[in-house]
Amino acid sequence: MANNGIQLAIALILAGAFARLAPAQVTMAPESPRWGETITITADPPVGVNETQRFYKSDQLYAVLQQYHQALGSPRDALTVPMAWDGRRFVGRVALPEGCEAGLVTLATPERYFDTARARFVCRKSDGSLPPGSVIAGLFVGAGNKSNWKSDVAPSERNRSAYQQQLGQYLRILHAQRGAVVYMTSGRIDWVTRDLIEHVYRD
Repeated sequence: MANNGIQLAIALILAGAFARLAPAQVTMAPESPRWGETITITADPPVGVNETQRFYKSDQLYAVLQQYHQALGSPRDALTVPMAWDGRRFVGRVALPEGCEAGLVTLATPERYFDTARARFVCRKSDGSLPPGSVIAGLFVGAGNKSNWKSDVAPSERNRSAYQQQLGQYLRILHAQRGAVVYMTSGRIDWVTRDLIEHVYRD
């Protein structure tokens, strides 16, 4: 009984210690923004984390918005958004550029980058619909958005054509001759070459 009591006390102490170790919380609204829509990004200072991942209300903090186009992202396309302390947390606002499929928000000061603080999101077109490939791109960056997963699992002919064109661009970038868009649910495979698209069905 005494040993059980000691083990319980140790567990409670450790739980309390870990509860006080909280990385910075980054949130954004709306969670799945439309192209051209203003995003509000908020960041709460971390508690009890390593000094390299800690920032203070006196810091000049920036939100770094990384966009993904056809699952590819470049640091050159990242937007740096100044954030201001509002008395409780840091707040920054930026309009979402047109054409992205998914995105990632991280934090930085002029001196350091905070890799434990991030928010991921899936983009929407101006009419609120998901652009082709956005669900897959969202999975690539770790953004879970299940509101319209069927658009990627059972895509329309228009979306299939967009996927094939997207793969064709990958082939040109990679100097590859042939690739395939595979639909795991239906088992359908669309083979794509640089100049020709052929459709192959599994039995």
